[in-house]
Amino acid sequence: MTTPSRESAYHIIQQACQLLLAHSGVAELRAPSTRRGTVSGYFNDPEKMAHTAVQLSGKAPAIYATVNPVNPALLARAANRTVRYAKHTTTDGDIIRRCWLLLDLDPKRPAGISATEKEHGAALALAWQVRDWLCNDCGWPHCTVADSGNGAHLLVPIDLPNDGQSTTLIRRCLEAVDLRFTNDQVQVDLTTHSAAQLCKVYGTLAAKGDSTDDRPHRVAKLLDVPEQLGIVPRAELEQLAAMAPEQTTAEAGPATSGRRDFDLDEWIAQHGLPVVSSGLWQDGRKWVLNPCPWNADHTNRAAYIVEFANGAIAAGCHHNGCADMDWPALRDLYEPDWRERVNGSVAPSTTAVRGQGRNAGVIRWPSPPGDAAFAGLAGRVVAAVDPHTEADRMGVLAHLLAAFGGAVGLRPHAMVGATGHPIRNNFVIVGRTAKARKGESAAPIMDLFGRADPVWAEGRVANGLSTGEGLIWQVRDPVEGRERINDKGEPVRYETVITDPGVDDKRLLVLEPEFARVLKVMSRQGNTLSPVIRSAWDTGDLRIMTKTNAATATGAHITIVGHITIEELRRELTDTEAVNGFANRFWWFLVRRSKELPEPQPFEGQEVARLATDIADALHYAQQVDFVERDEEARALWHDVYSSLSAERDGLVGAILARAEAHVLRLSMVYALLDRSDVVRVEHLQSAIELWAYSERCVEYIFGDATGDPAADTIHQVLKANGELTRTQISNLLGRHESSARINHALQELLRGGRAHMLQRETNGRPAEVWRPA
Repeated sequence: MTTPSRESAYHIIQQACQLLLAHSGVAELRAPSTRRGTVSGYFNDPEKMAHTAVQLSGKAPAIYATVNPVNPALLARAANRTVRYAKHTTTDGDIIRRCWLLLDLDPKRPAGISATEKEHGAALALAWQVRDWLCNDCGWPHCTVADSGNGAHLLVPIDLPNDGQSTTLIRRCLEAVDLRFTNDQVQVDLTTHSAAQLCKVYGTLAAKGDSTDDRPHRVAKLLDVPEQLGIVPRAELEQLAAMAPEQTTAEAGPATSGRRDFDLDEWIAQHGLPVVSSGLWQDGRKWVLNPCPWNADHTNRAAYIVEFANGAIAAGCHHNGCADMDWPALRDLYEPDWRERVNGSVAPSTTAVRGQGRNAGVIRWPSPPGDAAFAGLAGRVVAAVDPHTEADRMGVLAHLLAAFGGAVGLRPHAMVGATGHPIRNNFVIVGRTAKARKGESAAPIMDLFGRADPVWAEGRVANGLSTGEGLIWQVRDPVEGRERINDKGEPVRYETVITDPGVDDKRLLVLEPEFARVLKVMSRQGNTLSPVIRSAWDTGDLRIMTKTNAATATGAHITIVGHITIEELRRELTDTEAVNGFANRFWWFLVRRSKELPEPQPFEGQEVARLATDIADALHYAQQVDFVERDEEARALWHDVYSSLSAERDGLVGAILARAEAHVLRLSMVYALLDRSDVVRVEHLQSAIELWAYSERCVEYIFGDATGDPAADTIHQVLKANGELTRTQISNLLGRHESSARINHALQELLRGGRAHMLQRETNGRPAEVWRPA
């Protein structure tokens, strides 16, 4: 690690603060994850801001400042100074205007560590390519180029109001750059569209993880600051945004119009398209073409094909001369007769939609959680596993958190009134497809726990959920029976005897790779699995009284991790289980394949041994803890977020997210105990809150605007597809077997949720009742 002199560092920081405050007037300076929590203050004096940044440099993984101007009233929080354990930081609503577009080019690597020289160099090289393209091809003024310490930044001056339209415009600009330039080494960060976006304070130390020979800490630097900073007009931003294909305007691919045998990879290879790069893109895939198929003079990688998660396909070229070119036009070019062979495109019909019940609603794949979710030992484990697997980091993290809570057992808990909450948490890992590498996320975690606690890993991990009785049997109490005693010369008598010794170790982790099968068996009449799982999450005291089975379990500590695809989940999760409290006793994480590793290296070596030892130490510590409480700073944060966590939400999403407070409480204890602390500190609570926000986004993506009422959801689906329905058509849609009262209830549900509205249409006789989507 090489650092400039204090005087040199101050000069660089001073220049950065002057640049950031040139438009801002007031900016927040923030140092998260210090030994004293988040350190934050507000500045309108660049000299004082620079002096403070010099003092903070190296005491946190990074020092940040807001890039857009902050409401001057926030100076009253800490005027030209910082405070420790900051309870309030800048939100999007605190920004008065957007003055910068930040393009963050980040090397692909595990979270929480610095970049190698090769990774760092690749990001810087790509930044110059992006800058040249924006200036030469898009006609933008020269922008600032910076070294973030691990990657690269481009700072583009803009002038936009802080509103929803501007947020969408910036997001679409990021997506356009991402589509064109993200490769297998460097990715464009798509999360920098936030109005309250933070930026490294150049001149300060970027210090993620430990500084090693191959991954050193570096000082962030300004590489090129133009003498004149020209503002990019809104019209030119909109031109850039238009280069990113939208799923709502993409043509339905063969995979969504009835044909499931269409293979886009095969089609591209068969027709010899000039693919120069390909890979994962957002929730789908992309292919960059060069030269352009429609105009061979376009040789700057401007043409593309995108396949979205639902099979919709988009294609195009960024040049104005190709503005009308799309996926059908590309098929016309290579397959002149394709329209006749697929019988044209068919609009969604009542028959096709009926029975789906739910839709994704939210098209965009949920953005991943921030670094807070990967704090401490949890983050170190995920970072170590990541290079060895194609599994999503969220799948690895879920297995780690579930396994740790399950292995610790029932002893550590927090009290909420008279209710005790242990650290058991259930997770469902939901893959976009069957190739989301869900199963790969479990193996390295179980390897670590096999070393840390072999007795638990070998004897208290199971699968094969099928009945409540079967689950109770895995954690059963001793079973008593009556034995007949017939001694010679004595009257016959009966004594109570132990017929089964039961299970002493009440810890049980259930890894269920076929969670769709579990949901299917739960729907069978008389199956007791759902109420037993609910009781297991609540109290751990389980009982089913039948003539043939009166097994009980007290103090059971059961955690569950299930694997399922989105399609299976929407099909198999019945509306009853969604709203009766079964679904809201789980965390829901969406995962997808993170990378391609044809020959992944074994997960072994000294680092793995150290992590296993650290997990064993954390387990031993946690198993001696009785009560876990929040410290004062965490208590203050809990009060701040409690209202939003406990707010009621309607529809199916609201039912599934109904236990937010309990989930965040339980997971914050897991993060604390992983840190070998019996006190939940601010950083532990922030980790749990960050994960809950991600789980919320996942549930919204999976279940969208479903109501939980099958009839209402079916009506809503067809309304969105067809535009409107009469009352008679609605009755026909439901097979004419639903009563008028049942239909009224469904329509009122849509009205209450703002999903549909009704109008009266004049006819020759009585006015017709017509329903339309909201």
